[in-house]
Amino acid sequence: MATQRGTISLAFNVSGLLGREAGPSRMTLATRAPFSTSATVGAVQKKKVAPAQKKKSASVVRKTPKSADAASTKRKGARSGGSGASDPSALGLSRDSPFAQPKAEMSELPEFLPEMITAKDAYKVVAWSKRTWDALQFQQFGLPKSLAKQFGSESRPRTLIRPLTLEVLDMLDNARSKPSSPAEVNTVLNAPLGYGISTLMLQAFSYALESSWLVIYLPKSLTFVDSSSPYAYSEKHKVYLQPELTQHILQRILSVNKDHLSKITLEDGPFTLDDRGGKIEKGANLVSVIQQGLQKDTSPDALQTVFEITMRTIVQQRSVPVLLAADGAQGLFSKSLYRDPDYRQLESYELAVPRTLQASLRTTGTGSFGGIQLGKSLTAMSLSNTKWPIPDEMRFALPGLNADLHPYAKLNDEMLSIVKECQLNVWDMSNAVLTRKEAGALFDVARKEGRMWSTPNDESFMSRLVESGGSVGTFQRGLRGSLL
Repeated sequence: MATQRGTISLAFNVSGLLGREAGPSRMTLATRAPFSTSATVGAVQKKKVAPAQKKKSASVVRKTPKSADAASTKRKGARSGGSGASDPSALGLSRDSPFAQPKAEMSELPEFLPEMITAKDAYKVVAWSKRTWDALQFQQFGLPKSLAKQFGSESRPRTLIRPLTLEVLDMLDNARSKPSSPAEVNTVLNAPLGYGISTLMLQAFSYALESSWLVIYLPKSLTFVDSSSPYAYSEKHKVYLQPELTQHILQRILSVNKDHLSKITLEDGPFTLDDRGGKIEKGANLVSVIQQGLQKDTSPDALQTVFEITMRTIVQQRSVPVLLAADGAQGLFSKSLYRDPDYRQLESYELAVPRTLQASLRTTGTGSFGGIQLGKSLTAMSLSNTKWPIPDEMRFALPGLNADLHPYAKLNDEMLSIVKECQLNVWDMSNAVLTRKEAGALFDVARKEGRMWSTPNDESFMSRLVESGGSVGTFQRGLRGSLL
């Protein structure tokens, strides 16, 4: 009897000790102990657990709904990476910590406007104007992938005015002052990968837009031939139609240039759209023409007719200067990824959109619209996409591209003729490396943002400049890689 009493006493002392010091979770261990068969131990544990449950219930009652919602929001933010996770105080960071600084707005940057761009403004970093940004984003002209990634990492999308920028803008000013000659209207910007050709084209687009030009900007011309949109053969046009692409291009042209298009009228007509009897009368302005083509019940044949009428009228008129800018222009002169019913790859001139754009660039030949009469066309090759090399026909017809042609290359005679009829002038920018002064302007803006991991000093600047090898794109990627 004495032994049993001692056993009960020992179990009581152990369970009581665990209950006081370790809480309810520790009492679970006590119930699994070898001495937990005693009724006295069970009673003691029941007595210990009850107050804890009552206390937990009481704490929930005392918590106000406001504090409960705040705590719930904080927990959700910490789980999902929402506002709770981005709040420096929630992360335990001090406001004085460099890692908790708010994102700089860079509101002090001037805008990229024609009246603000002179020779003395070279090497300055400026922000894109609201009108330009609206045309690129909200009116869906879009951006090349590399520039979209760059601008997405910047608190305020910006660009550097280089001496090359001033040369391109002077070229636009000369094209505006007098009618364009066929041998000078089409220019190909050529430079190695990363030298900023896409940025130069975007600067030309912004300058022309702010200078009241009629602008057509095609930043992703490779999508016209990469088999990413529906197509169907048209017996009327003798070409494979691309209705979705055609509609998208017309919508962009209309949304950005509506004021100019309302003043440009058709000098010819009437035009029959399709077999349904739809017509476009002589004297109609281009706004009404495009709107008629964008109606829901418009057939693909009628839509293509509207597209051709619109582009022909735009390049032939002389009331307003025109800028046609196409990035990834090798797609307009390459073999496409589309296939016919016999699984033969289609040439770009067998597709509706590339053929219409070729006709707009061609200054001579059958099917040509005669070339741009007042204005300029700028094209550039997208060298970042290795799936689309410069076609052999362009390498042969344009020696200025500095692209070697394979001695056994097989040329397409019809494509070669189209390239020659465009009379493309190559502007070689291979020597336009990033200078120390240009790099310094970009680095200084990144320093002012205060979002660099490393200390922005001479050592970090020179290391990134040397790593870039004179490439603007490589230097800017190096800066983005050091951003917080």
